[in-house]
Amino acid sequence: MPFDKYQWECYVGDNKLKVSRSIMRYFAHYCIRIRTVVFIVGAMLCSLYSKAQSDPAHTFLNITEVADVNDETTNEDQDESVSSAEPNKEVATTEPRFYHFIFLDYGNADLTHNINGYVEGAHGQTGAFSWQAAYRIKQGNDSRRMFLSAGLEVRNINTAFTIIDPTFGITQDKLQFWYLGVPVMFQYVNTHHTPGTKNDVNCYFQLGMSVGYKVLFNHVRTDGFSDAPEDNTLNYNKLLLQPFISAGISYTTQRKVCLLGPFYAYSVNNINTQSNITDNFSSYGIRLSVLLFK
Repeated sequence: MPFDKYQWECYVGDNKLKVSRSIMRYFAHYCIRIRTVVFIVGAMLCSLYSKAQSDPAHTFLNITEVADVNDETTNEDQDESVSSAEPNKEVATTEPRFYHFIFLDYGNADLTHNINGYVEGAHGQTGAFSWQAAYRIKQGNDSRRMFLSAGLEVRNINTAFTIIDPTFGITQDKLQFWYLGVPVMFQYVNTHHTPGTKNDVNCYFQLGMSVGYKVLFNHVRTDGFSDAPEDNTLNYNKLLLQPFISAGISYTTQRKVCLLGPFYAYSVNNINTQSNITDNFSSYGIRLSVLLFK
């Protein structure tokens, strides 16, 4: 046998190591393993080939979108849960304590001029613009809100005395005042909401006082032919104290409350510096206020 040659060459000294039988066994196991692998690979190739023949569109290679649909459904459920939780979050938030507030006045002004018991009046117009910061007074009922506010105000008062002169006829003394003031007020605003309505109509009330400082004064006498300006600045005080009151309708929206109603103000101090002469202002008209919630 050819294998005896290799068997004889493996003798070592007196000890005979017959490895031929071991080599045969290893070679037999190795061939069996190779045959097994080849058989499995061939079976897989045949399976894929038969699948491709029965499915020419190769749908078995397509990736299904079932997981994505489930993910979208899960995301939609999460969005709905978040959106449903948002109203509760808004309810839980606390309402701010400070707000912006503005108001506009327009109306008539009367200057009462009293000289030793002899009274005459000057009539004209008045207008004002004010910005304020309002502090909300905390209370149990949120639909009835109360505020304390203060800020800056610019007010103009124009009045005119009518004088009948035998030579020149009707003559007028026109007085123009400009004041820079600080109004301080207490406000009550009803913001009660009626279900089913987008905006609400209620009422409001204001009470306060404006402390004004005279920054400009002009006196013009009209005699029918020419204007003769007269500088009577020293005849009037710098300070003007005017308590005021206003009440009317409140119109509530989501971002603001608009207040509209009449106002009345009266100067409690004498604005004339001359002895035995008393001058007082009274103003009345329409006030438009806007209380900004956001």
